[in-house]
This record gives sequence, C-alpha cells and structure tokens, in this order.
Amino acid sequence: MPRKKYKIEYLPAADRDLAEIFTYIAVDLAAPQAAVNLLKKMERAVKSLSTFPYAHSVYQSAELRTAPFEFRALVVASYLVFYYVTENTVTIARVVYGRRDAQSVLDEFAGA
Repeated sequence: MPRKKYKIEYLPAADRDLAEIFTYIAVDLAAPQAAVNLLKKMERAVKSLSTFPYAHSVYQSAELRTAPFEFRALVVASYLVFYYVTENTVTIARVVYGRRDAQSVLDEFAGA
C-alpha cells in the first residue's frame, strides 16, 4: 500500500523566519553560500515531513496545552522547525534558532 503524502504549507511567520535567517547569515555574517546551504538543508528536511510527519517529537510545554494543535519540532542544524499535522497537511509554523526562547515564539498559538 502506498504511503500517504501530506501537503506542506508555511505560515507567513515561518516564511518571515526563513527570510530573516537567510539575511542574517548571508549579509550580517557575510556568508551567502552558508545561508544557501542551510536553507537547502532545511528544505530537504521539511520535504521529508510529507511522508513521515510523525517522526519527530511532540514539543511539550504547559502553555501550549490549550493550543488547537500538537506541535512537533524538527531539528535542522542549530534551528528548530516547529510544525503541526492536520488531516492532509503539515504546516510549518515557525523556524527558531535553537538558543532562542522557543516558548516566547510559540506563545501566539497558546489558546488560539
């Protein structure tokens, strides 16, 4: 039996996160090739979610218990890609540097 394929979509906040990450690495750190390489690595990792969306851990937090989704975290290099799965879709919600306070970024989803 063929494996179910999930559609991948990005929330606007995740698109902004990726643009900011790219700009920071390419411009501020003056490493444009590193920025391209990181985004390609993230793209490959996110693409794998279309067939294995439940392969990554559920992100546990007291604040998110009231969120309408079960957030999962995909680790790519030093970044966390937060996403949730619905019937046929994997939604990339945010992309956060690993040392950043991820909870403050995800607070917008608590009780949503």
